[in-house]
Amino acid sequence: MKFSKKMLSREDVLSQVKNIKNTPVDIEEWGGTVFVREMTAGDFCEWQGYLLNASSDKSQARAFLIYLTVVNDKNERLFTKDDIATLSNLSFLTTQLISDAIDKMNGFKEADEQEETSKN
Repeated sequence: MKFSKKMLSREDVLSQVKNIKNTPVDIEEWGGTVFVREMTAGDFCEWQGYLLNASSDKSQARAFLIYLTVVNDKNERLFTKDDIATLSNLSFLTTQLISDAIDKMNGFKEADEQEETSKN
């Protein structure tokens, strides 16, 4: 079988770990900027596990997403699981800015729009 592009090796694929993208989000209320990174496969599995385990109480869902995706300038998580309860008490409007960036970085809005279109 002939391929139009290079056949990737194991090393080619594994080297992509360092290419996880992030985007700055200016948080005026906090007086600075945070980075939101795209979710890794592991992040997404952790997110799904959270949603399944929190089936009746999703009051900290946004805080959990912030924990997973807000990073420092080295793309390392800024928060720990111990911070989730405190994160859930932050201003809704401030966390909405971060949430919008998370949605955009990970294609969540696009998926919701496609699902909505397929229902019609």
